[in-house]
Amino acid sequence: MNKLIRECIIVAKKVGDAVIMAKNRDRAYKPQLEIVHEIVDGVEIAYLRDMITDWSEGLNEYGIGVLNTALMVGYDENEKKIVKKGGRPSKDGARIRTALTKKTLRETVETVAKMGVKGHTFVSDPQKMVSMEMTSKHNPKLDIRDL
Repeated sequence: MNKLIRECIIVAKKVGDAVIMAKNRDRAYKPQLEIVHEIVDGVEIAYLRDMITDWSEGLNEYGIGVLNTALMVGYDENEKKIVKKGGRPSKDGARIRTALTKKTLRETVETVAKMGVKGHTFVSDPQKMVSMEMTSKHNPKLDIRDL
């Protein structure tokens, strides 16, 4: 292979009684990441946060996980530069953290859709996985799968 394909992808698979969600994170910059474990609105959540862009994704005490990858790669790759020049990061990190405070898969999916999290998002609990694609110009397209 002469050239590596550089893509950010998300995957989900049921293995036994567990759901495994994974992501490779391909950035044009070296992110500064932290793992946060906290209780928000009475719900225990754990998430990965990019300290430069505020990007977040994670899971909650109800077994609900949220992962996202960008569809609008140009903006996504420029976000570090935008933030360094005094611009604001995408609001999607905060939106995903809000979605993680929900107790059911339905509430979490509705929150992701209503708040307008852009890109390709997986929202899963131990029984179902919802794949959602959305941009600022397109309504969410949902694909619901039993696990």
